[in-house]
Amino acid sequence: MNADRQPQSAAIDNPRRGWRWLRGSLIAGLTLVGLGSASWLAYPHFIAWQRWQGVQAALQTDDLSQAEQLLEQIAEAWPRSSGVHFQLARVRRRQLDLRGARQSLEEAARLGHPQDAVDLEKVLCLVQQGDLGTAESTIQALLEARHPESPLLFEALVRGYLRLHALRSAEQWATRWLESDPCCWQARLLRAQARELAVQLEAARQDYALVLEARPNHAVATFKLGEMLRRLDRYAEALPHLEAAAAQRPGDFEPVLSLARCLRSLGRPQDAAIVLERWQSEQGQSPAPLCMMLGRLALDLQQPERASAWLRRAEAASPADEQTLTALATLSRELGQEQDAEKYEARARDARRKLKRIDALLGSLRDQPQNAGVRAEIGQLLLTMGHDEEAARWLLSALELDSAHSAAHVALAEYYEENGDPEAARNHRLAAAGKVRARLER
Repeated sequence: MNADRQPQSAAIDNPRRGWRWLRGSLIAGLTLVGLGSASWLAYPHFIAWQRWQGVQAALQTDDLSQAEQLLEQIAEAWPRSSGVHFQLARVRRRQLDLRGARQSLEEAARLGHPQDAVDLEKVLCLVQQGDLGTAESTIQALLEARHPESPLLFEALVRGYLRLHALRSAEQWATRWLESDPCCWQARLLRAQARELAVQLEAARQDYALVLEARPNHAVATFKLGEMLRRLDRYAEALPHLEAAAAQRPGDFEPVLSLARCLRSLGRPQDAAIVLERWQSEQGQSPAPLCMMLGRLALDLQQPERASAWLRRAEAASPADEQTLTALATLSRELGQEQDAEKYEARARDARRKLKRIDALLGSLRDQPQNAGVRAEIGQLLLTMGHDEEAARWLLSALELDSAHSAAHVALAEYYEENGDPEAARNHRLAAAGKVRARLER
Protein backbone atom coordinates (compact mmCIF):
# COMPACT_ATOMS: atom_id res chain seq x y z
CA MET A 1 0.00 0.00 0.00
CA ASN A 2 1.20 3.51 -0.77
CA ALA A 3 2.73 4.97 2.39
CA ASP A 4 1.12 8.33 1.67
CA ARG A 5 -2.35 6.76 2.01
CA GLN A 6 -1.70 4.96 5.34
CA PRO A 7 -3.26 7.48 7.76
CA GLN A 8 -6.41 7.78 5.69
CA SER A 9 -6.70 3.97 5.28
CA ALA A 10 -6.20 3.40 8.98
CA ALA A 11 -8.89 5.89 9.75
CA ILE A 12 -11.33 4.10 7.52
CA ASP A 13 -10.37 0.66 8.89
CA ASN A 14 -10.58 1.78 12.57
CA PRO A 15 -13.49 4.20 13.37
CA ARG A 16 -12.09 5.16 16.79
CA ARG A 17 -8.66 5.92 15.34
CA GLY A 18 -10.40 7.77 12.48
CA TRP A 19 -12.30 10.00 14.92
CA ARG A 20 -9.09 10.86 16.74
CA TRP A 21 -7.40 11.74 13.45
CA LEU A 22 -10.36 13.84 12.30
CA ARG A 23 -10.64 15.64 15.64
CA GLY A 24 -6.93 16.42 15.68
CA SER A 25 -7.09 17.76 12.16
CA LEU A 26 -10.08 19.95 13.01
CA ILE A 27 -8.43 21.32 16.16
CA ALA A 28 -5.22 22.10 14.28
CA GLY A 29 -7.16 23.79 11.50
CA LEU A 30 -9.32 25.82 13.87
CA THR A 31 -6.24 26.84 15.87
CA LEU A 32 -4.57 28.15 12.73
CA VAL A 33 -7.75 29.94 11.68
CA GLY A 34 -8.12 31.38 15.20
CA LEU A 35 -4.57 32.64 15.25
CA GLY A 36 -5.03 34.18 11.84
CA SER A 37 -8.29 35.86 12.88
CA ALA A 38 -6.78 37.11 16.12
CA SER A 39 -3.84 38.58 14.23
CA TRP A 40 -6.21 40.20 11.72
CA LEU A 41 -8.28 41.71 14.54
CA ALA A 42 -5.27 42.79 16.63
CA TYR A 43 -3.29 44.37 13.81
CA PRO A 44 -5.26 47.66 13.60
CA HIS A 45 -4.97 48.06 17.37
CA PHE A 46 -1.23 47.40 17.25
CA ILE A 47 -0.89 50.07 14.53
CA ALA A 48 -3.06 52.45 16.57
CA TRP A 49 -0.85 51.85 19.62
CA GLN A 50 2.24 52.60 17.53
CA ARG A 51 0.62 55.79 16.28
CA TRP A 52 -0.21 56.77 19.85
CA GLN A 53 3.51 56.58 20.63
CA GLY A 54 4.05 58.79 17.59
CA VAL A 55 1.56 61.32 18.99
CA GLN A 56 3.55 61.57 22.21
CA ALA A 57 6.77 62.11 20.24
CA ALA A 58 5.12 64.78 18.07
CA LEU A 59 3.82 66.62 21.13
CA GLN A 60 7.31 66.61 22.64
CA THR A 61 8.61 68.50 19.60
CA ASP A 62 5.48 70.65 19.32
CA ASP A 63 4.65 69.17 15.90
CA LEU A 64 0.92 69.69 16.34
CA SER A 65 0.08 69.03 12.70
CA GLN A 66 1.67 65.58 12.85
CA ALA A 67 -0.01 64.86 16.20
CA GLU A 68 -3.42 65.78 14.76
CA GLN A 69 -2.92 63.59 11.71
CA LEU A 70 -1.98 60.58 13.86
CA LEU A 71 -4.85 61.15 16.30
CA GLU A 72 -7.35 61.23 13.41
CA GLN A 73 -6.03 57.84 12.26
CA ILE A 74 -6.19 56.44 15.81
CA ALA A 75 -9.78 57.64 16.19
CA GLU A 76 -10.73 55.46 13.21
CA ALA A 77 -9.33 52.37 14.98
CA TRP A 78 -10.59 53.35 18.45
CA PRO A 79 -13.76 55.35 17.71
CA ARG A 80 -15.13 54.88 21.23
CA SER A 81 -12.03 56.07 23.04
CA SER A 82 -12.95 59.27 24.85
CA GLY A 83 -9.26 59.90 25.55
CA VAL A 84 -8.36 59.93 21.86
CA HIS A 85 -11.16 62.40 21.04
CA PHE A 86 -10.16 64.55 24.01
CA GLN A 87 -6.52 64.70 22.90
CA LEU A 88 -7.67 65.50 19.36
CA ALA A 89 -9.75 68.39 20.74
CA ARG A 90 -6.76 69.69 22.65
CA VAL A 91 -4.41 69.52 19.66
CA ARG A 92 -6.95 71.24 17.42
CA ARG A 93 -7.44 74.01 19.97
CA ARG A 94 -3.71 74.58 20.18
CA GLN A 95 -3.66 74.89 16.37
CA LEU A 96 -6.42 77.52 16.59
CA ASP A 97 -9.00 75.21 14.96
CA LEU A 98 -11.56 76.09 17.61
CA ARG A 99 -14.57 74.75 15.72
CA GLY A 100 -12.91 71.35 15.22
CA ALA A 101 -11.78 71.40 18.86
CA ARG A 102 -15.35 71.88 20.08
CA GLN A 103 -16.64 69.03 17.92
CA SER A 104 -14.00 66.61 19.23
CA LEU A 105 -14.61 67.78 22.78
CA GLU A 106 -18.35 67.13 22.46
CA GLU A 107 -17.59 63.61 21.23
CA ALA A 108 -15.20 63.01 24.16
CA ALA A 109 -17.89 64.18 26.60
CA ARG A 110 -20.50 61.96 24.93
CA LEU A 111 -18.19 58.96 25.33
CA GLY A 112 -17.82 59.67 29.06
CA HIS A 113 -14.52 61.51 29.38
CA PRO A 114 -14.03 62.96 32.91
CA GLN A 115 -16.19 66.08 33.19
CA ASP A 116 -13.61 68.19 35.03
CA ALA A 117 -11.13 67.72 32.17
CA VAL A 118 -13.81 68.56 29.59
CA ASP A 119 -14.84 71.67 31.54
CA LEU A 120 -11.24 72.89 31.78
CA GLU A 121 -10.73 72.38 28.04
CA LYS A 122 -13.87 74.44 27.37
CA VAL A 123 -12.40 77.27 29.46
CA LEU A 124 -9.13 77.04 27.52
CA CYS A 125 -11.06 77.31 24.24
CA LEU A 126 -12.66 80.52 25.47
CA VAL A 127 -9.35 81.95 26.66
CA GLN A 128 -7.45 81.06 23.51
CA GLN A 129 -10.01 82.69 21.21
CA GLY A 130 -9.56 85.90 23.22
CA ASP A 131 -12.87 85.61 25.09
CA LEU A 132 -11.20 86.10 28.46
CA GLY A 133 -13.91 87.50 30.76
CA THR A 134 -14.33 85.34 33.87
CA ALA A 135 -12.25 82.60 32.25
CA GLU A 136 -9.11 84.69 32.76
CA SER A 137 -9.53 84.76 36.55
CA THR A 138 -10.26 81.01 36.55
CA ILE A 139 -7.00 80.28 34.72
CA GLN A 140 -5.01 82.61 36.96
CA ALA A 141 -6.40 80.91 40.08
CA LEU A 142 -5.44 77.49 38.71
CA LEU A 143 -1.93 78.72 37.94
CA GLU A 144 -1.51 80.10 41.45
CA ALA A 145 -2.61 76.69 42.77
CA ARG A 146 0.10 75.05 40.59
CA HIS A 147 -2.33 73.03 38.52
CA PRO A 148 -0.68 69.96 36.87
CA GLU A 149 -1.72 71.28 33.44
CA SER A 150 -0.03 74.65 34.06
CA PRO A 151 1.97 74.67 30.77
CA LEU A 152 -1.26 74.36 28.77
CA LEU A 153 -2.91 77.03 30.92
CA PHE A 154 -0.03 79.45 30.34
CA GLU A 155 -0.05 78.70 26.62
CA ALA A 156 -3.79 79.35 26.22
CA LEU A 157 -3.56 82.59 28.19
CA VAL A 158 -0.62 83.93 26.18
CA ARG A 159 -2.27 82.95 22.88
CA GLY A 160 -5.49 84.62 24.00
CA TYR A 161 -3.68 87.87 24.68
CA LEU A 162 -1.86 87.61 21.35
CA ARG A 163 -5.20 87.19 19.57
CA LEU A 164 -6.43 90.36 21.29
CA HIS A 165 -3.16 92.09 20.38
CA ALA A 166 -2.69 92.74 24.09
CA LEU A 167 1.04 92.41 23.59
CA ARG A 168 2.17 93.70 26.96
CA SER A 169 0.01 91.15 28.79
CA ALA A 170 1.10 88.38 26.41
CA GLU A 171 4.76 89.16 27.09
CA GLN A 172 4.21 89.37 30.85
CA TRP A 173 2.45 85.99 31.04
CA ALA A 174 5.03 84.34 28.80
CA THR A 175 7.72 85.72 31.13
CA ARG A 176 5.89 84.32 34.17
CA TRP A 177 5.74 80.98 32.39
CA LEU A 178 9.51 81.10 31.83
CA GLU A 179 10.06 82.01 35.48
CA SER A 180 8.17 78.86 36.49
CA ASP A 181 10.02 76.75 33.90
CA PRO A 182 13.22 78.43 32.58
CA CYS A 183 13.86 75.58 30.13
CA CYS A 184 10.47 75.85 28.41
CA TRP A 185 11.25 76.74 24.79
CA GLN A 186 7.52 76.98 23.90
CA ALA A 187 7.14 79.85 26.37
CA ARG A 188 10.17 81.59 24.89
CA LEU A 189 8.80 81.15 21.37
CA LEU A 190 5.49 82.78 22.31
CA ARG A 191 7.28 85.61 24.10
CA ALA A 192 9.37 86.17 20.98
CA GLN A 193 6.18 86.44 18.92
CA ALA A 194 4.73 88.99 21.34
CA ARG A 195 7.93 91.03 21.22
CA GLU A 196 8.08 90.85 17.43
CA LEU A 197 4.51 92.17 17.13
CA ALA A 198 5.43 94.96 19.54
CA VAL A 199 8.40 95.77 17.24
CA GLN A 200 10.92 94.91 19.95
CA LEU A 201 13.09 93.34 17.27
CA GLU A 202 16.33 92.84 19.20
CA ALA A 203 14.52 91.29 22.19
CA ALA A 204 12.57 89.02 19.82
CA ARG A 205 15.81 88.06 18.05
CA GLN A 206 17.40 87.01 21.33
CA ASP A 207 14.40 84.82 22.23
CA TYR A 208 14.29 83.16 18.80
CA ALA A 209 18.02 82.44 19.05
CA LEU A 210 17.53 80.78 22.46
CA VAL A 211 14.67 78.67 21.07
CA LEU A 212 17.06 77.40 18.39
CA GLU A 213 19.64 76.54 21.03
CA ALA A 214 17.05 74.38 22.77
CA ARG A 215 15.47 73.04 19.55
CA PRO A 216 18.01 73.10 16.69
CA ASN A 217 16.39 73.25 13.23
CA HIS A 218 13.02 74.37 14.63
CA ALA A 219 11.38 75.63 11.41
CA VAL A 220 9.54 78.64 12.83
CA ALA A 221 12.44 79.80 15.00
CA THR A 222 14.90 79.37 12.11
CA PHE A 223 12.81 81.59 9.85
CA LYS A 224 11.98 84.16 12.51
CA LEU A 225 15.59 84.53 13.63
CA GLY A 226 16.58 85.22 10.03
CA GLU A 227 13.68 87.64 9.61
CA MET A 228 14.59 89.58 12.77
CA LEU A 229 18.20 89.85 11.63
CA ARG A 230 17.05 91.07 8.20
CA ARG A 231 14.76 93.68 9.73
CA LEU A 232 17.68 94.79 11.90
CA ASP A 233 19.71 95.31 8.67
CA ARG A 234 22.07 92.47 9.57
CA TYR A 235 21.72 90.90 6.14
CA ALA A 236 24.85 88.74 6.03
CA GLU A 237 23.90 87.14 9.37
CA ALA A 238 20.29 86.68 8.27
CA LEU A 239 21.10 84.97 4.97
CA PRO A 240 22.03 81.43 6.19
CA HIS A 241 19.00 81.28 8.47
CA LEU A 242 16.64 82.35 5.68
CA GLU A 243 18.20 79.89 3.24
CA ALA A 244 17.71 77.11 5.79
CA ALA A 245 14.11 78.21 6.46
CA ALA A 246 13.26 78.22 2.75
CA ALA A 247 14.69 74.70 2.43
CA GLN A 248 12.80 73.47 5.53
CA ARG A 249 9.45 74.85 4.34
CA PRO A 250 9.60 74.66 0.51
CA GLY A 251 5.86 75.18 0.07
CA ASP A 252 5.67 78.29 2.25
CA PHE A 253 6.05 81.63 0.53
CA GLU A 254 6.95 83.75 3.58
CA PRO A 255 10.52 82.42 4.06
CA VAL A 256 11.15 82.61 0.29
CA LEU A 257 9.99 86.24 0.12
CA SER A 258 12.16 87.16 3.10
CA LEU A 259 15.14 85.41 1.50
CA ALA A 260 14.60 87.37 -1.73
CA ARG A 261 14.42 90.65 0.19
CA CYS A 262 17.64 89.78 1.99
CA LEU A 263 19.44 88.97 -1.28
CA ARG A 264 18.22 92.25 -2.78
CA SER A 265 19.55 94.17 0.22
CA LEU A 266 22.90 92.40 -0.27
CA GLY A 267 23.02 93.75 -3.83
CA ARG A 268 22.10 90.43 -5.47
CA PRO A 269 18.85 91.20 -7.34
CA GLN A 270 19.44 88.52 -9.99
CA ASP A 271 19.78 85.81 -7.31
CA ALA A 272 16.67 87.12 -5.57
CA ALA A 273 14.68 86.89 -8.83
CA ILE A 274 15.90 83.32 -9.40
CA VAL A 275 14.72 82.30 -5.93
CA LEU A 276 11.24 83.74 -6.50
CA GLU A 277 10.86 82.39 -10.05
CA ARG A 278 11.91 78.91 -8.93
CA TRP A 279 9.30 78.95 -6.15
CA GLN A 280 6.64 80.17 -8.59
CA SER A 281 7.50 77.40 -11.03
CA GLU A 282 7.49 74.67 -8.36
CA GLN A 283 4.33 75.79 -6.56
CA GLY A 284 2.36 77.10 -9.53
CA GLN A 285 1.32 80.20 -7.56
CA SER A 286 1.80 83.94 -8.08
CA PRO A 287 0.73 85.79 -4.91
CA ALA A 288 0.65 89.58 -5.08
CA PRO A 289 3.85 90.06 -2.96
CA LEU A 290 5.75 87.78 -5.34
CA CYS A 291 4.61 89.79 -8.36
CA MET A 292 5.45 93.04 -6.60
CA MET A 293 8.93 91.84 -5.60
CA LEU A 294 9.72 90.51 -9.07
CA GLY A 295 8.63 93.89 -10.46
CA ARG A 296 10.93 95.78 -8.12
CA LEU A 297 13.80 93.41 -8.95
CA ALA A 298 13.20 93.98 -12.67
CA LEU A 299 13.46 97.72 -11.99
CA ASP A 300 16.79 97.11 -10.21
CA LEU A 301 17.98 95.14 -13.24
CA GLN A 302 16.81 97.90 -15.62
CA GLN A 303 14.18 95.73 -17.30
CA PRO A 304 11.25 98.17 -17.58
CA GLU A 305 8.96 96.01 -19.71
CA ARG A 306 9.37 93.03 -17.39
CA ALA A 307 8.91 95.31 -14.37
CA SER A 308 5.69 96.73 -15.84
CA ALA A 309 4.22 93.25 -16.45
CA TRP A 310 4.92 92.04 -12.89
CA LEU A 311 3.83 95.26 -11.16
CA ARG A 312 0.55 95.41 -13.04
CA ARG A 313 -0.16 91.81 -11.99
CA ALA A 314 0.58 92.81 -8.41
CA GLU A 315 -1.69 95.86 -8.71
CA ALA A 316 -4.55 93.73 -10.07
CA ALA A 317 -4.24 91.35 -7.10
CA SER A 318 -3.72 94.05 -4.44
CA PRO A 319 -4.74 97.53 -5.72
CA ALA A 320 -3.90 99.39 -2.51
CA ASP A 321 -0.46 97.95 -1.77
CA GLU A 322 1.82 100.89 -1.00
CA GLN A 323 5.05 99.26 -2.24
CA THR A 324 3.47 98.25 -5.55
CA LEU A 325 2.05 101.74 -6.11
CA THR A 326 5.38 103.38 -5.28
CA ALA A 327 7.21 101.08 -7.69
CA LEU A 328 4.64 101.81 -10.42
CA ALA A 329 5.11 105.55 -9.86
CA THR A 330 8.88 105.13 -10.23
CA LEU A 331 8.45 103.07 -13.39
CA SER A 332 6.01 105.59 -14.90
CA ARG A 333 8.50 108.42 -14.33
CA GLU A 334 11.30 106.42 -15.96
CA LEU A 335 9.05 105.88 -18.98
CA GLY A 336 8.13 109.58 -19.11
CA GLN A 337 4.51 108.93 -18.14
CA GLU A 338 4.18 111.86 -15.74
CA GLN A 339 0.39 111.81 -15.47
CA ASP A 340 0.35 108.11 -14.54
CA ALA A 341 3.20 108.69 -12.09
CA GLU A 342 1.23 111.39 -10.29
CA LYS A 343 -1.84 109.14 -10.03
CA TYR A 344 0.22 106.29 -8.58
CA GLU A 345 1.95 108.66 -6.14
CA ALA A 346 -1.42 109.94 -4.91
CA ARG A 347 -2.65 106.40 -4.34
CA ALA A 348 0.62 105.49 -2.61
CA ARG A 349 0.25 108.51 -0.29
CA ASP A 350 -3.28 107.38 0.61
CA ALA A 351 -2.00 103.86 1.38
CA ARG A 352 0.81 105.30 3.55
CA ARG A 353 -1.72 107.44 5.42
CA LYS A 354 -3.79 104.35 6.19
CA LEU A 355 -0.75 102.36 7.28
CA LYS A 356 0.30 105.20 9.57
CA ARG A 357 -3.19 105.27 11.07
CA ILE A 358 -3.10 101.50 11.61
CA ASP A 359 0.26 101.82 13.38
CA ALA A 360 -1.21 104.48 15.67
CA LEU A 361 -4.24 102.31 16.42
CA LEU A 362 -2.03 99.32 17.18
CA GLY A 363 -0.06 101.49 19.58
CA SER A 364 -3.23 102.50 21.40
CA LEU A 365 -4.21 98.83 21.82
CA ARG A 366 -1.19 98.29 24.06
CA ASP A 367 -2.92 100.35 26.74
CA GLN A 368 -6.55 99.51 25.89
CA PRO A 369 -6.66 96.00 24.33
CA GLN A 370 -10.38 95.66 25.04
CA ASN A 371 -11.33 98.64 22.85
CA ALA A 372 -13.72 97.21 20.23
CA GLY A 373 -13.87 100.51 18.32
CA VAL A 374 -10.12 100.53 17.71
CA ARG A 375 -10.26 96.93 16.47
CA ALA A 376 -13.16 97.69 14.16
CA GLU A 377 -11.33 100.68 12.66
CA ILE A 378 -8.21 98.58 12.02
CA GLY A 379 -10.39 95.99 10.29
CA GLN A 380 -12.14 98.62 8.18
CA LEU A 381 -8.82 100.13 7.06
CA LEU A 382 -7.37 96.74 6.17
CA LEU A 383 -10.50 95.92 4.20
CA THR A 384 -10.07 99.06 2.05
CA MET A 385 -6.46 98.02 1.41
CA GLY A 386 -7.40 94.56 0.15
CA HIS A 387 -6.16 92.59 3.18
CA ASP A 388 -9.48 90.79 3.52
CA GLU A 389 -8.61 87.83 5.73
CA GLU A 390 -6.60 89.90 8.20
CA ALA A 391 -9.40 92.51 8.21
CA ALA A 392 -11.99 89.84 9.02
CA ARG A 393 -9.94 88.65 12.03
CA TRP A 394 -9.79 92.17 13.44
CA LEU A 395 -13.50 92.78 12.86
CA LEU A 396 -14.46 89.49 14.50
CA SER A 397 -12.23 90.30 17.48
CA ALA A 398 -14.14 93.60 17.82
CA LEU A 399 -17.43 91.71 17.91
CA GLU A 400 -16.08 89.28 20.48
CA LEU A 401 -15.69 92.30 22.76
CA ASP A 402 -18.87 94.10 21.67
CA SER A 403 -21.32 91.86 19.80
CA ALA A 404 -23.51 94.86 18.87
CA HIS A 405 -20.78 96.98 17.26
CA SER A 406 -22.61 98.16 14.13
CA ALA A 407 -19.57 99.40 12.17
CA ALA A 408 -17.88 96.00 12.52
CA HIS A 409 -21.07 94.26 11.34
CA VAL A 410 -21.34 96.55 8.31
CA ALA A 411 -17.70 95.92 7.36
CA LEU A 412 -18.10 92.16 7.78
CA ALA A 413 -21.24 92.22 5.64
CA GLU A 414 -19.12 93.81 2.91
CA TYR A 415 -16.36 91.23 3.44
CA TYR A 416 -18.71 88.24 3.19
CA GLU A 417 -20.50 89.71 0.17
CA GLU A 418 -17.19 90.14 -1.65
CA ASN A 419 -16.13 86.60 -0.72
CA GLY A 420 -19.27 84.88 -1.95
CA ASP A 421 -21.15 84.22 1.31
CA PRO A 422 -24.45 86.13 0.96
CA GLU A 423 -26.04 84.39 3.96
CA ALA A 424 -23.30 85.57 6.33
CA ALA A 425 -23.44 89.04 4.75
CA ARG A 426 -27.20 89.23 5.34
CA ASN A 427 -26.74 88.06 8.94
CA HIS A 428 -24.30 90.90 9.67
CA ARG A 429 -26.46 93.51 7.96
CA LEU A 430 -29.39 92.51 10.16
CA ALA A 431 -27.13 92.55 13.21
CA ALA A 432 -25.90 96.03 12.28
CA ALA A 433 -29.53 97.17 12.24
CA GLY A 434 -30.11 95.56 15.64
CA LYS A 435 -32.59 93.02 14.27
CA VAL A 436 -30.69 89.80 15.08
CA ARG A 437 -27.73 88.64 17.12
CA ALA A 438 -24.96 87.75 14.68
CA ARG A 439 -23.48 84.27 14.56
CA LEU A 440 -19.71 84.70 14.76
CA GLU A 441 -17.62 82.27 12.71
CA ARG A 442 -14.41 81.70 14.61
